Parts: sequence; structure tokens; C-alpha cells
Amino acid sequence: MSSGAVLILTVGTGSKERLEETLYTPLTKSIRDGKWREVVLLASRATEGSVEELKQRFPDLRIKNA
Repeated sequence: MSSGAVLILTVGTGSKERLEETLYTPLTKSIRDGKWREVVLLASRATEGSVEELKQRFPDLRIKNA
């Protein structure tokens, strides 16, 4: 069950050669470490694809791109 908390994260580019290690693993850890009602990801046009990837990885969590 989620709490009333909202997590807001910025989405960087990570290292293109090591996206899993430098981008997805840290963001995933932050998302999993709490019980969030909603996650808001602050992304640029260059990182919108990463937001879509995270939405697929967490289908049961409300994730918004802001």
C-alpha cells in the first residue's frame, strides 16, 4: 500500500555505454526505497525515453513526466 508521499526525481542521461548501471539502477533504488503514491520524473526531451522505460519497469506505480 502506498503512502501519501510523492517522489520527485530528475532524469539525467547517464553514461550511454552503461545506462543500466549509471541511470536505471540509481533511479530504481530511489523508487523502491519508499512507498510512493506517485513518482514525478523531471526529464528533458533527451531523456523522455528513459521515463518511458521506467514506466514499463514499474507498471503498478503512477509515474508522471513533468
